[in-house]
Amino acid sequence: MSDHTLENAVMQALAENRRVHPDEIAVQAIDGTVILRGTVGSLIQQVEAARTARHVLGVQSVEDQLRVRPMPNGRADADTQAAVLAALIDDDELHAADIDVEAKDGAVILSGLVELPCARDRAERIALGVGGVTSVHNRLKVLVPVSADDTLRLPTNR
Repeated sequence: MSDHTLENAVMQALAENRRVHPDEIAVQAIDGTVILRGTVGSLIQQVEAARTARHVLGVQSVEDQLRVRPMPNGRADADTQAAVLAALIDDDELHAADIDVEAKDGAVILSGLVELPCARDRAERIALGVGGVTSVHNRLKVLVPVSADDTLRLPTNR
């Protein structure tokens, strides 16, 4: 497959992904290696663009040179924290009451407890989708229910 054909195939795949804005991304292909350049609106758009490119037939590797656009006027940490918390709370499938959010210069730290591993992953994806978030450190712990069979049985004195 020619480099030009591969570039077109990647651009088509990006255009079909609703989470990505292909007009913000330049694609270059060199011998099966795809280079993505540009500035996107969120970290999830960056991750999705690279993932999408990797799944195109003929792509051997992806060099992700995309940058996340900072928020205008350098969004305050408190605003980023509030936006992430609001996004977590607004999600109907996530119980966000036990999730804490810290934000510093676009980097977000999630901590606290969730009930299922899928909730841990979902919270991270939601945070990645908030504008101005440049990275997410997921420190959420999954609450492991303890059944009667799992409890420690102490030896009894006989």
